[in-house]
Amino acid sequence: MWQKILEWAKYFLKHKEQTEKNSADIKEQERTIKDLTAVVQRLAYELERQRENEIHEREKLTLRLENILLRSERGLPPGKPKNEVSNDELLHVIEELKLENEKLRQRLEQMENQ
Repeated sequence: MWQKILEWAKYFLKHKEQTEKNSADIKEQERTIKDLTAVVQRLAYELERQRENEIHEREKLTLRLENILLRSERGLPPGKPKNEVSNDELLHVIEELKLENEKLRQRLEQMENQ
């Protein structure tokens, strides 16, 4: 009879220790999950801020592109008599505007592809 009681005591002690170990493991897993959740939330927040920044950058580039297009469609700026402004100077200004326009279009396409 004492043998049986001793076996039961060992059995319960073994299961008590296993239950305590499982409880500790569960608490550790809960801490890990809590930490991972915080990291995921922080990443989601940063991703949202990045999206907003990209939207604002695209809007700025679009406005700059519109300004360039409007300037180029508007024609040459008045102010100097025809004799004072050479055709070479005007062609140079037009070429610079075209290059700037092309660069902005490329940047806009790159941002849209991202």
